[in-house]
Amino acid sequence: MTQHRRATVEIDLAALRHNASVAKRISGSAQVMSAIKANAYGHGMVQAALALKDSVDEFAVASIDDVLEIRQDQSNSQSQCNDIPITVLSGFYRSDEIILAANNNASLVVYDDHQIDLLIKNAETLGDKKLSIWVKIDTGMSRLGLSLERFESCIEKIEVLSHITIRGIVSHFANADEIGDTLNQQQLQKFQQLHAKFQYKTWHWSIANSAALLSMSDIAYDWVRPGIMLYGSSPFADKTAEELELKPVMTFSTEVISIRQVKKGRSVGYGSTWVAEKDTTVAVIACGYGDGYPRVIAPNTPVLVNGQRTIILGRVSMDLIVVDVSHVNADIGSSVVLWGKGLSVDEIAMSAGTIAYELLCSITGRVERYYINEINSADAANELGKDTHG
Repeated sequence: MTQHRRATVEIDLAALRHNASVAKRISGSAQVMSAIKANAYGHGMVQAALALKDSVDEFAVASIDDVLEIRQDQSNSQSQCNDIPITVLSGFYRSDEIILAANNNASLVVYDDHQIDLLIKNAETLGDKKLSIWVKIDTGMSRLGLSLERFESCIEKIEVLSHITIRGIVSHFANADEIGDTLNQQQLQKFQQLHAKFQYKTWHWSIANSAALLSMSDIAYDWVRPGIMLYGSSPFADKTAEELELKPVMTFSTEVISIRQVKKGRSVGYGSTWVAEKDTTVAVIACGYGDGYPRVIAPNTPVLVNGQRTIILGRVSMDLIVVDVSHVNADIGSSVVLWGKGLSVDEIAMSAGTIAYELLCSITGRVERYYINEINSADAANELGKDTHG
């Protein structure tokens, strides 16, 4: 069915592959596990997987349901992602997820006793299948992970299970986006000490997310797990995506649907929070929090109208936003960029008092998505080579 809402999202898959090439380049010899959880941070999980499958080594998702969606997608029979491994970062909660993971070439993350008990109870039900797992340790985030004190005893319980293979050890930084934070070094030191103690094992080791990969040396180990950087957003408050050589993947845009004059002294929008200090030409654009644009934004939050920077006036409502076009060449149907090419999502996130992750994930179902620069496997490999070495 044709949609007539004017708010749209354009996903540039070439930009996605470029950002993956940046991650690959700075990772050195480490393999890249790209995070495509949360519907690829709002970009479309299956589409992102198809675009990246020749550019990265593995995918990271949040649940076994994500694995099944990727494996069972029939939209492009020649480009399916049946061979590339997938790791479920949130692990598993029930016995049936163990079988599903083994049957779908997926690794599970193990981080507590409940999961170990399930492995012990269900290992024999795997038959001739093998399940690979990552063991997660808590180095300081205090969210998920085995304690360092109990690590060895837990490993002993797992290693006797003939159908279970430990791929490696994984941890996660709490404050990697805050360069120089003391907890980063404390976590890294704990991870390094464990690695040194067990380096005789054939395990793989992984601790670096986007922020750690971009800011900390000697952090890559065997695997890196880039997420937000793949989508063209900076994980740092004081470094732009452009400075990090990243390209925006999502462009959230709409159109002008009305232009009017607001006399001096008149207010605009709910709550009358903006009052014209002089006669002002305003445009109404077809977007609002019903489309995923944040309602809570600071005064003077920017938008681009016909490529020209201007500001939002008053409150964002469910379906509409009012912007100042007094000094902008605008007409009915003029294009409006809310974030993306020419206007960083990081800047809008700062205006909304949040992070780009949340904005990218918040686009609602009524916004139509378009994908550009879809290419075949051979072209993807060539493009990755050009981005990496050119």
